[in-house]
Amino acid sequence: REEKAKEYASSITQGNYEEWKSRIILYSQIKSNDLATFPFFGKFLEFFGSASPHLALRLLHEESDTLQHFIIAILIGIWSTDQKPVARQLMQDWINERKYLYFIVRFFEFNSEVDEILLKQVLDIAVAENDANILMQMVIVAAKNYSERNKHLIDQLFFPAIKQLTKLKESGWVFDFWYRNEGKKLLENMDKKSCQLLLGNLIYLKKIDHHAEEILFQIAKKNPELVIEFFGKRLALQNDKIETGYDAVPFSFHKLAPALSQIPDKAIEIVSSWYTSNGLFIH
Repeated sequence: REEKAKEYASSITQGNYEEWKSRIILYSQIKSNDLATFPFFGKFLEFFGSASPHLALRLLHEESDTLQHFIIAILIGIWSTDQKPVARQLMQDWINERKYLYFIVRFFEFNSEVDEILLKQVLDIAVAENDANILMQMVIVAAKNYSERNKHLIDQLFFPAIKQLTKLKESGWVFDFWYRNEGKKLLENMDKKSCQLLLGNLIYLKKIDHHAEEILFQIAKKNPELVIEFFGKRLALQNDKIETGYDAVPFSFHKLAPALSQIPDKAIEIVSSWYTSNGLFIH
Protein backbone atom coordinates (compact mmCIF):
# COMPACT_ATOMS: atom_id res chain seq x y z
CA ARG A 1 0.00 0.00 0.00
CA GLU A 2 2.85 2.36 0.77
CA GLU A 3 4.34 1.72 -2.67
CA LYS A 4 0.96 2.42 -4.25
CA ALA A 5 0.65 5.65 -2.25
CA LYS A 6 4.08 6.68 -3.54
CA GLU A 7 3.04 5.82 -7.10
CA TYR A 8 -0.10 7.97 -6.87
CA ALA A 9 1.80 10.85 -5.28
CA SER A 10 4.44 10.77 -8.01
CA SER A 11 1.74 10.89 -10.67
CA ILE A 12 0.50 14.37 -9.67
CA THR A 13 1.48 16.99 -12.24
CA GLN A 14 0.48 20.48 -13.26
CA GLY A 15 -1.94 18.88 -15.71
CA ASN A 16 -3.90 16.82 -13.18
CA TYR A 17 -3.29 18.96 -10.08
CA GLU A 18 -6.88 20.27 -9.86
CA GLU A 19 -8.29 16.77 -10.08
CA TRP A 20 -5.99 15.52 -7.33
CA LYS A 21 -6.67 18.59 -5.21
CA SER A 22 -10.39 17.80 -5.29
CA ARG A 23 -9.66 14.21 -4.28
CA ILE A 24 -7.38 15.22 -1.42
CA ILE A 25 -9.95 17.68 -0.09
CA LEU A 26 -12.64 15.00 -0.30
CA TYR A 27 -10.51 12.45 1.56
CA SER A 28 -9.62 15.01 4.21
CA GLN A 29 -13.28 15.41 5.15
CA ILE A 30 -13.22 12.03 6.89
CA LYS A 31 -13.54 12.74 10.60
CA SER A 32 -10.51 11.72 12.64
CA ASN A 33 -8.48 13.07 15.54
CA ASP A 34 -5.19 12.26 13.83
CA LEU A 35 -3.69 10.42 10.86
CA ALA A 36 -3.86 7.09 12.68
CA THR A 37 -7.26 6.40 11.12
CA PHE A 38 -5.78 6.34 7.62
CA PRO A 39 -1.96 6.17 7.80
CA PHE A 40 -1.50 5.59 4.10
CA PHE A 41 -3.27 8.84 3.26
CA GLY A 42 -0.71 10.57 5.48
CA LYS A 43 2.09 8.71 3.70
CA PHE A 44 0.59 9.69 0.36
CA LEU A 45 0.64 13.38 1.36
CA GLU A 46 4.22 13.08 2.59
CA PHE A 47 5.28 11.46 -0.70
CA PHE A 48 3.43 14.20 -2.59
CA GLY A 49 5.36 16.85 -0.65
CA SER A 50 8.70 15.27 -1.45
CA ALA A 51 7.92 14.36 -5.08
CA SER A 52 6.28 17.67 -6.07
CA PRO A 53 7.16 20.27 -3.44
CA HIS A 54 6.08 23.23 -5.60
CA LEU A 55 2.61 21.74 -6.09
CA ALA A 56 2.42 20.74 -2.43
CA LEU A 57 3.23 24.32 -1.41
CA ARG A 58 0.58 25.55 -3.80
CA LEU A 59 -1.91 23.21 -2.15
CA LEU A 60 -1.01 24.57 1.30
CA HIS A 61 -1.42 28.15 0.11
CA GLU A 62 -4.79 27.40 -1.48
CA GLU A 63 -6.34 24.96 0.99
CA SER A 64 -4.54 25.23 4.34
CA ASP A 65 -7.79 25.85 6.24
CA THR A 66 -9.38 22.74 4.77
CA LEU A 67 -6.26 20.61 5.23
CA GLN A 68 -5.00 21.94 8.55
CA HIS A 69 -5.13 18.48 10.17
CA PHE A 70 -2.91 17.15 7.38
CA ILE A 71 -0.38 19.95 6.93
CA ILE A 72 2.15 18.06 9.07
CA ALA A 73 2.41 15.20 6.57
CA ILE A 74 2.72 17.59 3.62
CA LEU A 75 5.35 19.69 5.40
CA ILE A 76 7.42 16.62 6.28
CA GLY A 77 7.63 15.79 2.59
CA ILE A 78 8.50 19.33 1.52
CA TRP A 79 11.08 19.66 4.33
CA SER A 80 13.18 16.92 2.68
CA THR A 81 13.54 18.92 -0.55
CA ASP A 82 15.23 22.11 -1.70
CA GLN A 83 11.93 23.90 -0.97
CA LYS A 84 12.48 23.60 2.78
CA PRO A 85 13.28 27.37 3.14
CA VAL A 86 9.99 28.20 1.43
CA ALA A 87 8.11 25.84 3.73
CA ARG A 88 9.79 27.39 6.75
CA GLN A 89 8.80 30.88 5.61
CA LEU A 90 5.23 29.68 5.22
CA MET A 91 5.32 28.43 8.81
CA GLN A 92 6.74 31.77 9.92
CA ASP A 93 3.89 33.54 8.15
CA TRP A 94 1.39 31.30 9.92
CA ILE A 95 2.97 32.10 13.28
CA ASN A 96 2.74 35.82 12.51
CA GLU A 97 -0.94 35.31 11.72
CA ARG A 98 -1.48 33.10 14.83
CA LYS A 99 -2.57 30.20 12.60
CA TYR A 100 -2.00 26.45 12.93
CA LEU A 101 0.29 26.92 15.92
CA TYR A 102 -0.48 23.51 17.43
CA PHE A 103 0.28 21.76 14.13
CA ILE A 104 3.53 23.68 13.70
CA VAL A 105 4.71 22.47 17.10
CA ARG A 106 3.57 18.92 16.41
CA PHE A 107 5.45 18.93 13.11
CA PHE A 108 8.69 19.00 15.10
CA GLU A 109 7.62 15.91 17.01
CA PHE A 110 7.90 13.96 13.77
CA ASN A 111 10.76 15.90 12.19
CA SER A 112 14.28 15.16 13.45
CA GLU A 113 15.44 18.72 12.82
CA VAL A 114 14.24 21.18 15.48
CA ASP A 115 13.76 24.84 14.58
CA GLU A 116 14.25 26.49 17.94
CA ILE A 117 13.42 29.98 16.66
CA LEU A 118 9.98 28.96 15.40
CA LEU A 119 9.22 26.91 18.49
CA LYS A 120 10.26 29.70 20.86
CA GLN A 121 7.93 32.11 19.04
CA VAL A 122 5.02 29.70 19.39
CA LEU A 123 5.90 29.06 23.04
CA ASP A 124 5.77 32.79 23.80
CA ILE A 125 2.34 33.03 22.17
CA ALA A 126 1.05 29.96 24.02
CA VAL A 127 2.26 31.33 27.36
CA ALA A 128 0.71 34.73 26.70
CA GLU A 129 -2.59 33.17 25.62
CA ASN A 130 -2.63 30.34 28.19
CA ASP A 131 -3.04 27.76 25.43
CA ALA A 132 -2.70 24.48 27.32
CA ASN A 133 -2.91 22.26 24.22
CA ILE A 134 0.06 23.95 22.58
CA LEU A 135 2.01 24.00 25.85
CA MET A 136 1.46 20.27 26.36
CA GLN A 137 2.58 19.59 22.80
CA MET A 138 5.67 21.74 23.42
CA VAL A 139 6.55 19.49 26.38
CA ILE A 140 6.28 16.44 24.12
CA VAL A 141 8.40 17.98 21.35
CA ALA A 142 11.16 18.96 23.79
CA ALA A 143 11.12 15.45 25.27
CA LYS A 144 10.97 13.68 21.89
CA ASN A 145 14.05 15.58 20.72
CA TYR A 146 15.98 15.16 23.96
CA SER A 147 19.58 14.12 23.36
CA GLU A 148 23.07 15.06 24.41
CA ARG A 149 23.10 17.63 21.60
CA ASN A 150 19.67 19.06 22.44
CA LYS A 151 19.80 19.18 26.24
CA HIS A 152 19.35 22.95 26.11
CA LEU A 153 15.79 22.44 24.83
CA ILE A 154 14.79 21.45 28.36
CA ASP A 155 15.51 24.90 29.72
CA GLN A 156 14.33 26.71 26.60
CA LEU A 157 11.11 24.82 25.89
CA PHE A 158 10.30 22.01 28.32
CA PHE A 159 10.34 23.76 31.68
CA PRO A 160 8.91 27.09 30.50
CA ALA A 161 5.94 25.09 29.17
CA ILE A 162 5.70 23.04 32.39
CA LYS A 163 5.75 26.17 34.56
CA GLN A 164 2.90 27.74 32.62
CA LEU A 165 0.91 24.50 32.67
CA THR A 166 1.34 24.42 36.44
CA LYS A 167 -0.16 27.90 36.65
CA LEU A 168 -3.07 26.55 34.61
CA LYS A 169 -3.26 23.44 36.86
CA GLU A 170 -2.93 21.25 33.77
CA SER A 171 -0.99 17.96 33.84
CA GLY A 172 -2.42 16.22 30.77
CA TRP A 173 0.98 16.08 29.04
CA VAL A 174 1.70 12.97 31.14
CA PHE A 175 -0.41 10.73 28.90
CA ASP A 176 1.68 11.37 25.79
CA PHE A 177 4.98 11.43 27.66
CA TRP A 178 5.19 8.44 30.01
CA TYR A 179 6.09 5.78 27.41
CA ARG A 180 8.80 7.70 25.53
CA ASN A 181 12.38 6.49 25.91
CA GLU A 182 13.70 10.02 25.39
CA GLY A 183 11.47 11.19 28.22
CA LYS A 184 12.91 8.54 30.55
CA LYS A 185 16.43 9.71 29.74
CA LEU A 186 15.35 13.29 30.40
CA LEU A 187 13.96 12.31 33.81
CA GLU A 188 17.07 10.33 34.70
CA ASN A 189 19.26 13.39 34.06
CA MET A 190 17.14 15.93 35.93
CA ASP A 191 18.58 17.53 39.05
CA LYS A 192 16.66 17.85 42.29
CA LYS A 193 15.33 21.33 41.55
CA SER A 194 14.01 20.21 38.17
CA CYS A 195 12.32 17.20 39.78
CA GLN A 196 10.59 19.53 42.23
CA LEU A 197 9.31 21.68 39.37
CA LEU A 198 7.90 18.64 37.62
CA LEU A 199 6.30 17.27 40.76
CA GLY A 200 4.77 20.68 41.37
CA ASN A 201 2.87 20.19 38.13
CA LEU A 202 1.87 16.57 38.77
CA ILE A 203 0.12 17.63 41.97
CA TYR A 204 -2.82 18.67 39.79
CA LEU A 205 -3.37 15.24 38.25
CA LYS A 206 -6.73 14.02 39.50
CA LYS A 207 -5.48 10.46 39.82
CA ILE A 208 -2.07 8.77 39.90
CA ASP A 209 -2.46 5.94 37.41
CA HIS A 210 0.22 3.84 35.72
CA HIS A 211 1.04 6.67 33.30
CA ALA A 212 1.97 9.06 36.10
CA GLU A 213 3.54 6.32 38.19
CA GLU A 214 6.02 5.61 35.40
CA ILE A 215 7.21 9.21 35.64
CA LEU A 216 7.25 9.18 39.45
CA PHE A 217 9.25 5.94 39.37
CA GLN A 218 12.01 7.57 37.33
CA ILE A 219 12.19 10.45 39.82
CA ALA A 220 12.02 8.15 42.87
CA LYS A 221 15.03 6.13 41.77
CA LYS A 222 17.27 9.09 42.68
CA ASN A 223 14.99 11.24 44.84
CA PRO A 224 12.53 8.99 46.70
CA GLU A 225 12.03 11.56 49.47
CA LEU A 226 10.71 14.07 46.92
CA VAL A 227 8.05 11.62 45.77
CA ILE A 228 6.97 10.87 49.35
CA GLU A 229 6.71 14.61 50.04
CA PHE A 230 4.78 14.92 46.76
CA PHE A 231 2.05 12.60 48.07
CA GLY A 232 1.85 14.65 51.25
CA LYS A 233 1.20 17.76 49.17
CA ARG A 234 -1.48 15.88 47.24
CA LEU A 235 -3.16 14.89 50.51
CA ALA A 236 -3.11 18.52 51.60
CA LEU A 237 -4.58 19.60 48.29
CA GLN A 238 -7.26 16.94 48.51
CA ASN A 239 -8.32 18.36 51.88
CA ASP A 240 -8.62 21.81 50.34
CA LYS A 241 -10.34 20.87 47.08
CA ILE A 242 -14.05 21.35 46.60
CA GLU A 243 -14.56 19.43 43.36
CA THR A 244 -14.89 15.66 43.46
CA GLY A 245 -12.77 13.09 41.67
CA TYR A 246 -9.38 14.04 43.11
CA ASP A 247 -7.58 10.96 44.44
CA ALA A 248 -4.41 11.99 46.27
CA VAL A 249 -2.84 8.55 46.75
CA PRO A 250 -3.66 5.41 44.75
CA PHE A 251 -4.86 2.29 46.56
CA SER A 252 -1.71 0.46 45.49
CA PHE A 253 1.48 1.06 43.52
CA HIS A 254 2.67 -0.94 40.53
CA LYS A 255 6.31 0.20 40.34
CA LEU A 256 6.83 2.83 43.02
CA ALA A 257 6.95 0.61 46.12
CA PRO A 258 10.49 -0.77 45.57
CA ALA A 259 11.86 2.70 44.77
CA LEU A 260 10.29 4.29 47.86
CA SER A 261 11.43 1.44 50.10
CA GLN A 262 15.02 2.60 49.64
CA ILE A 263 14.59 5.02 52.56
CA PRO A 264 12.23 3.42 55.13
CA ASP A 265 13.44 5.48 58.08
CA LYS A 266 13.29 8.73 56.14
CA ALA A 267 9.85 7.82 54.79
CA ILE A 268 8.51 7.29 58.32
CA GLU A 269 10.03 10.59 59.41
CA ILE A 270 8.48 12.49 56.49
CA VAL A 271 5.03 10.95 56.84
CA SER A 272 5.04 11.38 60.64
CA SER A 273 5.68 15.10 60.19
CA TRP A 274 2.31 15.41 58.45
CA TYR A 275 0.37 14.54 61.61
CA THR A 276 -0.03 15.79 65.17
CA SER A 277 0.34 13.52 68.17
CA ASN A 278 -3.45 13.14 68.06
CA GLY A 279 -3.34 11.88 64.49
CA LEU A 280 -4.60 15.05 62.87
CA PHE A 281 -3.28 15.76 59.37
CA ILE A 282 -1.43 19.11 59.42
CA HIS A 283 0.69 18.99 56.24
